[in-house]
Order: sequence, then C-alpha cells, then structure tokens
Amino acid sequence: MTMTTHPLALTALFALVAASTACDDNNASVPYCEDVETTVLSLDDETPAGITPGEVLGLIEGERQMPLDYADAPAGGVEVSIDPGGEGSTDLTLDLQPLGEVRWIETEEVYPPGGIQAAIAVECNDRLEIDAELGFASNDGVFDEIFAVTVRAELDEYAGDELRWATINHAFEPDELDGDFNVVSVTPEDPTRVDYNLDLRYPLGADDEQLGQPRGTIGGGAEYDQGDTAVWGRFVIASFGDVEGD
Repeated sequence: MTMTTHPLALTALFALVAASTACDDNNASVPYCEDVETTVLSLDDETPAGITPGEVLGLIEGERQMPLDYADAPAGGVEVSIDPGGEGSTDLTLDLQPLGEVRWIETEEVYPPGGIQAAIAVECNDRLEIDAELGFASNDGVFDEIFAVTVRAELDEYAGDELRWATINHAFEPDELDGDFNVVSVTPEDPTRVDYNLDLRYPLGADDEQLGQPRGTIGGGAEYDQGDTAVWGRFVIASFGDVEGD
C-alpha cells in the first residue's frame, strides 16, 4: 500500500537565504542565538521558571498510547510516498524515559555588524534541556524505533516566564530506522536535499486541558534548486495527538 503525504502547497514554498549559516557560526551574516552559559542540574533543582526538572518529567515521562494518523493525499506541493503503511490509522506507543544529563542554558541574541538585519528578527529564550530515550513504535510495523533525544523547554516571556512546552525535534535517516518505513518516491523529482524529522510536543501550561499529553508529526522538507536560488517545501507523513488544535 502506497501513500502520499499532505504537504504545504507549492505556493507556500519560500526562498532560502543562500548564505545562511549555523547559529554558532562567527561568520554569520544574519542574527542568531548563542548559548552563553550552561548549568548542570539535578532533578530537584528549581529552574528560573519556578519548576524543577523532576516536575517536568513527572508530566511527560512514561508510556503513552494513541492513534497514529497517516496524512491524506495532497492537492499539490511536495509529495512523499511510503510503503508499507500510509492510509488510515494505526496504534502508536510512545515511551519517554530520562537518560543522562539535565541542564539549564542561558542564551542571547547576536546581531553581526554589517549583516542582514532589517527584515530579520530573532528571539532567543533560556531553556531547560533533558537528555532522554524515546520509544516510538506503531502496530503496523512502519516504526519500531528507540531514539536518543533531547527534550527542550523554553522560557515563554509572554506567559510570565513559564515553561509552556516540552519539545523534541529529532532528525532521522529513513534507511537507519529499525521499522519497515520505506520511501518510494519524492515529487517533484530530483530534490537537492530531503530532511526527515519527528516533531513532538508536550503542553506544560497549567491552563492546558491536555497537560502533558503528547502531540506531533512525522514529516520533513525538500529543497530544490531554481537557478540562483533554492526553494523549500514542507511535507507531513503522519500525525498524532491534537495537532490541529494548537
């Protein structure tokens, strides 16, 4: 069974800055975030957000089960077909366990002199990081993974300097997965680069009715050369949790 993902439309593709560089590149020409101090914490140490790492883990760690919904075929845009899997829903098991270091990281904005600044704003928030292990397995066998991940929770200055979300953004290569996930084709053809990633979020805000309930997507993006520029399109392969309500 072959499926096609539900990406953004081609009209939503945007031009990439050809000279873009990594955030810690001293030769960057655009504003970026730089980590300035890292403090290793115990699970009982209170963070500047007024919550301990242990309290965050109490909301998000452990095993959860929910449907994994494959995305419908798109009307246009970047299309990624996989086989097996791809239609309807299957049961998903998530299992998040702490593994290794816990740290608080202070960061600041850097605006390179003479760089491209007028049209670019950068927001850098201090954050909690927790090294963890994530089990990600679907009943149809497409995914049967154990990922080493970093959980990140950033201060939200617009919400009283609270930690509103615990997030995981984990890049992966399809041929390195343990499950049966297999990419059949990418359309348009001949992308210069295709990235795949798991985006996972747990709400931490006390006013969220789904406190600590995971939600996210499996997807990525494809880059295409167009003369002197490049365009980038997103795609979604599958989703889980209350993604549309965010």
